[in-house]
Amino acid sequence: MEDGLGVIRESFRGGIYLPGEAEFESASKTWAKSALKPTTAQPAVVLRPRGTRDVAAALKFAQDHNLEVAVKSGGHCPRGSCWPNGGAVIDLSLMRSVYVDPIKRVAVAEGGCLLDDIDSETALHNLMVPLGHAPVTGMGLVVNGGFGVASKVFGATCDHVVSLQLVTAAGEVVTADADHNPDLFWAARGAGSAFGVVTKMTFRLHEVGPTFYGGIFFWPDDPEHHNFQAIATFIRDKGIPNPNLSLNLVRLAHPEMGPILISMVVYFGDELVEKKAEFLKPLRDLGPIKDTVGQDSYAQVQTSLLPLFAGVPPHYEYWASAQWTVAQATDDAIQRYATEIFDKLPLEKLPLTMFLYDSYCGDSMHASSSPIGMAGAGIFFAFVVGWLDPAMNDDGMAYAQYCKKTMAGLQAATDTYSNMFSDDKPTNGAESGLKARVGGEANLKRLRQLKKQWDPNNVFVNNPFRGLAG
Repeated sequence: MEDGLGVIRESFRGGIYLPGEAEFESASKTWAKSALKPTTAQPAVVLRPRGTRDVAAALKFAQDHNLEVAVKSGGHCPRGSCWPNGGAVIDLSLMRSVYVDPIKRVAVAEGGCLLDDIDSETALHNLMVPLGHAPVTGMGLVVNGGFGVASKVFGATCDHVVSLQLVTAAGEVVTADADHNPDLFWAARGAGSAFGVVTKMTFRLHEVGPTFYGGIFFWPDDPEHHNFQAIATFIRDKGIPNPNLSLNLVRLAHPEMGPILISMVVYFGDELVEKKAEFLKPLRDLGPIKDTVGQDSYAQVQTSLLPLFAGVPPHYEYWASAQWTVAQATDDAIQRYATEIFDKLPLEKLPLTMFLYDSYCGDSMHASSSPIGMAGAGIFFAFVVGWLDPAMNDDGMAYAQYCKKTMAGLQAATDTYSNMFSDDKPTNGAESGLKARVGGEANLKRLRQLKKQWDPNNVFVNNPFRGLAG
């Protein structure tokens, strides 16, 4: 490999780092360590490109030297998918430019962008695209589907991509949109991490009007979980039927306040602000300990959880997810979810664990033709199990599996969202799990045909679609 490094360095505009070098640790750093990887695991080389040409060179180098390829944007990879032991990491973190055209209402973002990079630039023009919940997440969110607090109103993130540029396994730089490589364009918006390295994406944007009403609520989570059940019921009965309102519910343990509940609220539409405030009165009647709803801009809502993420120390994570239809979210099911999930958490072992209860059943989500497993659902659950001590790895993985089994017992479908699970062992089996994640058997068959066409040697294996190659 050393001879090959000498050759690629002659034209590579970015950085190339090996273990032991000063930049290697930061270039290969991930948001959290995966419980699925040995603590001694590390890549053989990190290539940090400055542009698409560098990406193509990095891919060629990795394949010439038989190195397993992984792509890193934001580094949120609980499966360890951007941390290949002995492989090559293509770190896109130098590729974070965003260009916004306010006249055409589009934004062009490079593949290394974080969500906050896009939100910050679009906010200058009172525009937005529905992105994820965590501003430090990268563009892997988009190519594997993507949804956030505004998606119930506007749809999945991937459905807002109108064009993308990617480097294929063969090193070819291609454009994919409705007129150019349309089959690849369809596949890349939902299962994109299995088909290439996306270096640029063009998003269509929505206007955030003057009557936008949003912010965050904080409540304590009482021991009987009455607050949680009341808020979850409000989301089901009031939030979901309202086409302009979307809100979620996050539960975590605050170091000073204990278990707390956080809701991100976005309320669009032309209805008077006073009417919107009145609609949310049942949530205020629960006595929030923090309330910025009505004061925050959309961009502020998007960054509302940033202080929580900023204070998180190096840690380990294991993720699981589930989803209900609205009909499955009965009062009894919500109550059982709280007692059977929250009360069984060994918090002293897994102190960084976070739960997400979210509505994503808007018409735009249900109408999606992208290969994603989100269409048709009503309520989404994420279990982000986190801990500090690697000795707790088995405990963390066991609790996440317990959450999945409990949700399956409550009629929920598990591991259907590609960005929110840690392994290829869903409770309903690997093959049926893959079908669920890509939106059904017809989508799976089409994706497998395209995989053979665009990546016949399965170069892009570090993603949630490992089974596409057969």
